[in-house]
Amino acid sequence: GGLALNWYLQAPFEGSGGYTNIFRFGVLLADMGYQVRFLLEKVAHFENMPDSEVLSYVRRHFQTGKIQLIVGHDNAPPADVAIATGWPTALAVAEVQGVRRKMYFVQDYEADFYDPGSENHRRARATYDFGFRMMTLGRQLADRLLRENSGRRAVPFDFAADHEIFHPTTKRSETRVRLIFYARPETPRRGFPTGMAALELVHRRFGDRVQIALYGSKALTEQAIPFPYENLGVLTPTELAREFSE
Repeated sequence: GGLALNWYLQAPFEGSGGYTNIFRFGVLLADMGYQVRFLLEKVAHFENMPDSEVLSYVRRHFQTGKIQLIVGHDNAPPADVAIATGWPTALAVAEVQGVRRKMYFVQDYEADFYDPGSENHRRARATYDFGFRMMTLGRQLADRLLRENSGRRAVPFDFAADHEIFHPTTKRSETRVRLIFYARPETPRRGFPTGMAALELVHRRFGDRVQIALYGSKALTEQAIPFPYENLGVLTPTELAREFSE
């Protein structure tokens, strides 16, 4: 087969756009003839799962195509390339021996997920100076890494939508406005409190002329939300496309 690519992942979770992107790339590369292995770390929701359950969870929630799924970073077969997909996995890739190249698939400036001055901020930022060849989601991120970190040029790929999935399918109602918000309180960087404050102003001003729908979380019912809303839960891309089309 083609070059062997070992991708190092933590624990992909249902509804994650970042992980969906990683799996899309893996499927495409496997279709092109590369040997693609995804190494899944037993952390977070995978921690106490049997290996067989980890594999079935991933296959249930992501398109896996011809990707070989392996549980545990320590079970990596020999490869030509090792690819980090987030700052904790960059630490794992730094320890890998015997590969021709190490790469870093960067979708966010992950140091920003933490308070400046915190230990995780410092550790995440440091991974951008490991000397891996970097691929970034969007050009702004490539520019920032060049400017603030390694001084090495990263290769950006553009933001994209799959038009096989995301396209208008229904005629929009003329009598009401439907507003959909990605509401994920368990992820602080998603700005849930700010979003709720903004939507409360919308509701106060427009009342039921604007129908508010929230999606992206299974934890919404635990929140005090100060306006009526429809809870769409975690959506597949196809379900999300249908809601956007409304």
